[in-house]
Amino acid sequence: MIYFKKRPLLFLTGILILWILLCHFVGIREQFPYPQSFDGKQVSCTGRVCQIEAGADFWYVYADHIQADFMEEVSERLKVRAILEEPADCAYGNWVQICGKLTLAEAPSNDGAFDRLFYQQTERLLFSMKNARLTVRDGRQNPLLQWMYEVRRICMRHLEQIFDEQDAGILAAMLLGDKSRLDEEIRDWYQVGGIAHVLAISGLHISLFGMALYHILRKLGISFVVSSGIAGSFMLFYAVFTGAGVSTRRAMIMFLLFLGAQCLGRTYDLLSALSAAVFLLLFDYPILLFSSGFQMSVSAVAAIGGFYPILKKHYGSYISSGAAIQLFMLPCVLWHSFSFPLYSVMLNSMVIPLLPFVLAGGGSALLFSFFSLKAASYPAAAVHRVLNLYSCLCRVSLELPFSQMIFGRPKLWSILLYYVILSAGAVWLLQKKQKKVCYLVFVFMAIFFLKRTEPKAFSVTFLDVGQGDGIVLRDDTGVTMLCDGGSSSVSNVGKYRILPYLQYHGIDRLDYVFLSHMDMDHINGVRELLERQTCSIKIKNLVLPAIKNPDETYLEIERLAAGQKIAVHKMREGDCICTRSMMLTCLAPKAGDTSKNKNATSMVLHVKYKSFDVMLMGDLEKEGEKDLIRRKKLPQLLEGGNKIEVLKAGHHGSKGATSEELLDILKPQMAVLSYGKGNRYGHPAPETIERLEKANCPAVSTEKCGEITFFCLKNEKILVRYGKNVIK
Repeated sequence: MIYFKKRPLLFLTGILILWILLCHFVGIREQFPYPQSFDGKQVSCTGRVCQIEAGADFWYVYADHIQADFMEEVSERLKVRAILEEPADCAYGNWVQICGKLTLAEAPSNDGAFDRLFYQQTERLLFSMKNARLTVRDGRQNPLLQWMYEVRRICMRHLEQIFDEQDAGILAAMLLGDKSRLDEEIRDWYQVGGIAHVLAISGLHISLFGMALYHILRKLGISFVVSSGIAGSFMLFYAVFTGAGVSTRRAMIMFLLFLGAQCLGRTYDLLSALSAAVFLLLFDYPILLFSSGFQMSVSAVAAIGGFYPILKKHYGSYISSGAAIQLFMLPCVLWHSFSFPLYSVMLNSMVIPLLPFVLAGGGSALLFSFFSLKAASYPAAAVHRVLNLYSCLCRVSLELPFSQMIFGRPKLWSILLYYVILSAGAVWLLQKKQKKVCYLVFVFMAIFFLKRTEPKAFSVTFLDVGQGDGIVLRDDTGVTMLCDGGSSSVSNVGKYRILPYLQYHGIDRLDYVFLSHMDMDHINGVRELLERQTCSIKIKNLVLPAIKNPDETYLEIERLAAGQKIAVHKMREGDCICTRSMMLTCLAPKAGDTSKNKNATSMVLHVKYKSFDVMLMGDLEKEGEKDLIRRKKLPQLLEGGNKIEVLKAGHHGSKGATSEELLDILKPQMAVLSYGKGNRYGHPAPETIERLEKANCPAVSTEKCGEITFFCLKNEKILVRYGKNVIK
């Protein structure tokens, strides 16, 4: 209670947070006026330009004060984004008319997928307009914001002159807040290494620049008030110049409070300042409470102000600073990224001390470049070496065992229990008689509860991968299998759809990966997983269809798996793989099949768990189905009163698959169709839907329902869960 008695703002902020949480859980939330009926249509609206960004392939213009005939009046703070193929011919403050294809963000359809809809809500972004055209209706400008924009562009050009492309992208993110030119591989390395925070303009940057400037001014003998005024004004300018993200705004509020305390001769209390910043930000926009940037920023500062002083007394400042931050932020990290970089404390202890040198060196090189490129080359060369060291450290950490500890998304009760145990241990540690080694017991106990645990039941999940297939099987003993994984409509489907799902559920290994055939919409996601074995899900066995004369894609996948020391198996008709509670039987291809027609040689699997049966037809079409029927493979499955509970319709519901003869024999209770929205193949075919209706087989699709999961409990009760809230 002493924290609240000395810090009333902390108590007030806690009440506000509890109120926001209560409103959230009872469904009282800010409603955004999305024009649902106009999604995908050509529309026109007017607004005032408030932000301009130059991306790698497109230009982005943001406008607020939106007015449109197809919407009711909306808040002046809500924005729309125009996506242009050509440079924007407008300026900050211009009133423009925007014409384009209205595009609404969608909520994630798979567990673990990035929630673009919520992210846009935190940015107050209502919708985007693709292939947009802008017409300036009022040429009035905001001269200060326009000048900042022009300066940023000039600085970016100078960075590209004195640094190579990779370093220029990193320094643009660190100094200018512009991540559009950041190399994707570098971004991944920093993310997996746990040092991605250095790439964002955050409280660390504000503290380094602001405190350095203030103390320099004071050393020069300038008064408290004047020094504070100059430092505060400069940092406010820099915050707006770099985009004023949520962590930057939090840091700016705290920095201004620090300057105010210096002017008034009052003591600056870190936790009170943090409370004031949090209160102001949440009072203005409560939804920020649930954003990852806000949570990470606040939890890091809270750890420094509240947790670090306790650890410092017993473990020393060097170890305690990094440990306090990582332990306090761990639930936030796991909630949003599902894994924890084990060596991040060690990496940050080497990276952060060098960060002031990088920022100062990069800033001075940028400044010198306006006068002499040769003078700028000297600090640029030193910064280049440090950035190379950063990349090297990240790469080395990835090669170490257990570099990524996959916990899955923790349950809310486990997060609460974690903080209770961590806090109780800290209080216990304050008792001077207690041994500091004993506190480690509390820490490991708390971390243990964050590991996500799944119910012991069989499940089959049909992921929404767009136009493609991705099926995850788990039995009640934890054996996990992936059947196909690819898409022709979603780029990097392994990275953005399959991998997040697996990590969300705490899956750190795939015991078997099956590839039914070598079409890209079945394999390109699996190829990504094979290529990311150093920092991703470990694959133990790869199972391919046993065919003659395999094509080059088949051989390439084999070589890739062999290079990662993954056992490769071939399955043909009659082969089985059994676990303690589940059996997979291969029905096709038969011995001697060739790879001339990939769909015809598609692997067909029958999955059996107790009395629950699933048929995975791959891309097999009518001729292949007739061959199965001729060989009497299907009737054998139904002996003894067996029935097919779930049929994964062949070839994404195409006209040439899922024949009447197949449905008559299998009599499935439900069919699953996996296809992408608006695909150019016309999937699913009306004829296929008609055949399913005639067979009294209800059909569900990943396009409409998102991920579809069937659970078979130990009492053989079947539950169905959908990724989109369209079916109850």
